[in-house]
Amino acid sequence: MHSTQFYEFLSGIAKSAGAEGAITLSTACIQPIASPDVAAVMADIALAAQLNGTLEIASPEKVRMSDLLTQYLCDVGDARAVIGTPEAPYFGARLNDDTLLPRGTARLGTIGYADWLASQTPR
Repeated sequence: MHSTQFYEFLSGIAKSAGAEGAITLSTACIQPIASPDVAAVMADIALAAQLNGTLEIASPEKVRMSDLLTQYLCDVGDARAVIGTPEAPYFGARLNDDTLLPRGTARLGTIGYADWLASQTPR
């Protein structure tokens, strides 16, 4: 199984891209998935006939990484600005617009960003 990034990684992405002030982040598209969706697919796979192939899973929503992080920071009360640019590295790698998207047909989860965020325990 290949999975896209998890929504649960958003905080780590923010930390890796800028500790203080503005965060410079890639404008590449991502389709992050909620961990409960991953767990549901894993349970299905464990109970299903052998696939003998690769299953790709992703969120039902495709968004630019910089836009999602801007929204996330706003939602958690973090005042840092996000500067989106295609040249910004993501953990050291430069991304194309579709580098982090599933290839071909993917099984999509059911939990979008807003529902995922609403399910998180306040810190």
